[in-house]
Amino acid sequence: MSASQSLDRAMAAVVRTYAGIGGAVAALRDGEVLLRHSWGWADQDRRIPFTPATLFRICSISKQFTCAALLDRFPDPAVLDGDVKARLPLLEEPAPRTVDLANNQSGLRDYWATAMLCGSPVEAPFGDMEATRLIGLTRSLHFVPGTRNSYCNQNFRILGDILADRADRPLADVLRGIFDRAGMTRAVLAADTSALPDGAVGYEGSLEDGFRPAVNRILWTGDAGLAASLDDIIAWERFIYTTRDDADGLYRRLCRPQSFRDGASAPYGFGIGQAKMLDRRITGHGGGLRGWRSFRFYAPEERVSVVVLFNHMADPRAAAKEIFAGVLDVPAKGPVPEAVPALSGTYLARIIHRGADIGLADVA
Repeated sequence: MSASQSLDRAMAAVVRTYAGIGGAVAALRDGEVLLRHSWGWADQDRRIPFTPATLFRICSISKQFTCAALLDRFPDPAVLDGDVKARLPLLEEPAPRTVDLANNQSGLRDYWATAMLCGSPVEAPFGDMEATRLIGLTRSLHFVPGTRNSYCNQNFRILGDILADRADRPLADVLRGIFDRAGMTRAVLAADTSALPDGAVGYEGSLEDGFRPAVNRILWTGDAGLAASLDDIIAWERFIYTTRDDADGLYRRLCRPQSFRDGASAPYGFGIGQAKMLDRRITGHGGGLRGWRSFRFYAPEERVSVVVLFNHMADPRAAAKEIFAGVLDVPAKGPVPEAVPALSGTYLARIIHRGADIGLADVA
C-alpha cells in the first residue's frame, strides 16, 4: 500500500471510528500539507458546516502560545520571578519561579479545582474576579517548587496576566504578535467559553443517545482561552518546520529539555509535553473542555505534524495516532502516549466527575 493510500485509509477510519458532530484533521511532512480535511457541522441546528476556517476552542494547546509570548519578550524568564511572588502576597513559603510555572512544577493548586473544594457548584460562572481572588488567597503550596510535575492551569493564567501587565496592553494583543509571525490569521483569545465569535458549538453525547450543545461558564485566558482554525494550526506547524534548524527558533526554545531541581529530566516544559508515539519522539499538547477535544504534535525526526480537532468528546490522541500511522504507512499499534497532556482538566476534577456523561472530568 502506498503512503497516500495508507493516509486516505487512516482518514476514513478516523471519521468512522470517532464519529460525532464534526471535526477537522491535518497532517504535514517537510512543511507540506499531506492532509487537510474537515467534515460535519460547526452548528448542527443552524447547519453551519465545519470547515478548515472554522474557529475551534483549542483549550490547553493555548499554553504553548502563552509560553511562546513569554520567551519572545523575556528570553530569561527569571526576570519575572518578582512578578510571580507579587501575585501571591499571602504565600507563607518561598514562591515558585517563573520557569516553575511554565514547566508545571510550581506546587500551586489548580484554581478551578480549589473553587470546587471551597464549595462552588461545578457549573457556576468562574471569571476574572474569582480567579484573581483565589490566586491572591494562596497561603501554601502542594509541594516544593521544582521537585514534581503537577498539571495546573493557574500557572499559565498567572503568566498571561504578568505578560499583559508588563506590556501594558491586553493579553490578546500580546499573543497577536505570535499569531502574526506564524501566519495564524484567525486565531484569537476567546476567553468567554460560553460562545465563539463565529458561532461554532461544542457538543456532548453520543451517536446512540444523541448530541446536545455543551454548556461552559468558565473564563480562561493564557491557560486555555485561545480559539484557532485548522488552517491556523497548519500555519503554526509550518512555522515550526521552517524554523527547525534555528537553534534560537521559538518552538525549539519551547521544546528545550527541562529538568527538576535535582537534575532529573522532566517530561513537560513551556506548555509542551515530550513523549513517544509509534516509537517516534513527539512534542505537543492537547486540549479539552466540555464539547471540545483537540491534539497536535510534531515528530522532529520524521518532520511530521498531525492535528486533530473534534467539536465532540471523542479521543483526539488516539485519532492522531491513526493519522500518524497513515503518514508513516505503519500499523497503529501500541498505547497512546500519556506523557503528552491531552486534556487540561485537573486530577481533582477527574475524580469528582468520574463516570459523569457531561464531560466535566475534562474541563479546560
